[in-house]
Amino acid sequence: RHQQCQQHQFTCGNAMCVSLDATCNGFNDCLDGSDERDCVVEECAANQFQCQSQKQCISEESTCDFMLDCVDGSDEDPMLCEKVECPGMYHCPMSHCIPYHKICDGKSDCPGGQDEEKCGAEYLCEGK
Repeated sequence: RHQQCQQHQFTCGNAMCVSLDATCNGFNDCLDGSDERDCVVEECAANQFQCQSQKQCISEESTCDFMLDCVDGSDEDPMLCEKVECPGMYHCPMSHCIPYHKICDGKSDCPGGQDEEKCGAEYLCEGK
């Protein structure tokens, strides 16, 4: 016997009911994949990042910042973060960008602490 889904729910191909918010979010909530079929791709503005789930657009500045902004986490994908360009900034390996003044300041800003390595006297600015 099939259950009747409520108005705020999506009826899966296997007769399961999931929230409408669970459709086209990059996760297989129905278990049969029907909630991820026939999804309309949202167009993002030029200064936005398209999440892999294709239902979400976020600011480009929100990518590779150690905070999951996309429901599917695609804004923190290591392959994406490896390619980030940082004009006028230090690029933490496989991660985000930090201002040069945060290098050798006694506080790790890169996930692996690379900004605090090799902090001999030749790297310190005068007055520090």
